[in-house]
Amino acid sequence: MNVIVIVSDTCRPDRLGCYGNTWMHTPALDRLAGESVVFDNCTLSSFPTLPHRADCFLGRLSCPEFGWGPMPRDHATLAELLTAAGVVTQLIHDTPHLTAKGHYYERGFQGYQWIRGQEGDCPLTRENDVPPMDWPAELDRYDIPEHYNHTRQRLDFPGEAGHHSPRTVAQACRWLETNHRAERFFLWVDLFDPHEPWDAPDWLTALYYEGDFPEHRVRHPRYAATDFLTEDELRWCHAAYCGELTLVDKGIGVLLRKIEDLSLLDDTAIIFTSDHGFYLGEHGRIGKSGSAADPWPLYQEIVREPLLIRLPDGPRGERKSQLVQPVDLRPTILDLCGIADTPRPHGRSLVPILRGEDVRLRELAFSAGCLRDRARMAVGVTLTHEDGWSLVMRQDDSRHELYYLPDDPRQEHDLIADNATMALEMQAMFRMALSFCGVPGDIVAQW
Repeated sequence: MNVIVIVSDTCRPDRLGCYGNTWMHTPALDRLAGESVVFDNCTLSSFPTLPHRADCFLGRLSCPEFGWGPMPRDHATLAELLTAAGVVTQLIHDTPHLTAKGHYYERGFQGYQWIRGQEGDCPLTRENDVPPMDWPAELDRYDIPEHYNHTRQRLDFPGEAGHHSPRTVAQACRWLETNHRAERFFLWVDLFDPHEPWDAPDWLTALYYEGDFPEHRVRHPRYAATDFLTEDELRWCHAAYCGELTLVDKGIGVLLRKIEDLSLLDDTAIIFTSDHGFYLGEHGRIGKSGSAADPWPLYQEIVREPLLIRLPDGPRGERKSQLVQPVDLRPTILDLCGIADTPRPHGRSLVPILRGEDVRLRELAFSAGCLRDRARMAVGVTLTHEDGWSLVMRQDDSRHELYYLPDDPRQEHDLIADNATMALEMQAMFRMALSFCGVPGDIVAQW
């Protein structure tokens, strides 16, 4: 069986029609969901971008072991196992961190292609036609350096087709055209959008913004409390994010049509997912993380991930409630390809669920930044119980929060005072899981 994985960075499931949103324009993903198994309780494991990809490629929880950095060399990657088994493997991405700065997330892929220019990446200098800046000077503490380089690179790729997700999808389509006759292939398409900077065409952003755009379009906001933005600027940030996500959906539609045109649907598994979400004003924040000294809590806007899996002969439009995580992707893909995994992965194959079995994977899932290196990566921990409880943890016990998600999906009503026993039970399970992962006792004791 062939496998195609599509990752859309920073994609919130509550901004997809297939997850209940009634006003977003995401027809391609909604159609894919109608042909797939939709997982309603997929939560991030390791946060943010690179640790998430490590979880997927290693099948192990990276947050207890390492943070933002190169792919560890002491475990075989998913691509290495597939390549060794004779599968043709390819990584196509515009996510700037995967293959830059010696991170080596392409390890094991027979080929990889990086579509340059996202975020602060600057493959070409351009001094003769420096674009004007369109934000007020008081916002320059975060967004100007990243957006400045991005805006310059965009000058070389005008029009909707010149945006990153269409360009990356175009390369994926070309690769499929030249490899669709392979006996078996594995294609990982990693789209950085709708991650900021938000630069979708105005006509897509206008789908979500009434009236004239604000004078200053904050395309890459610094991560902070929202009080540095006007009401119109915050509304525009939300609209810009949604416009970017609709652009991603259009690109995914092109890719899905190419898969169909090449008659691949009958022997190809298609997986769509993301790594984490983004605060767009919820909980008084914009962004996804604070500083190491002041780590932000990981609420549902960050923790929830979409996960759609379409099998050639699998169920159509079914929804599953089991608690699943990104570490489950590697054993699932290897299982679909009939390839044995290495010993003791943290994840479990989802194939039995996809085949209709009533399988319970885990009672508790935990989502965290790097637990060993607080100096480099802000640490927040959220525990999600299969019964619907969410424990949002800080290393200061007095600030833990407990929510019952079926009644309070926005996490507005902290119930820890009346449910301390449940919080303590979840905390004890988390400590046991850390010990199982080999986390030193002094770090376990901090939680």
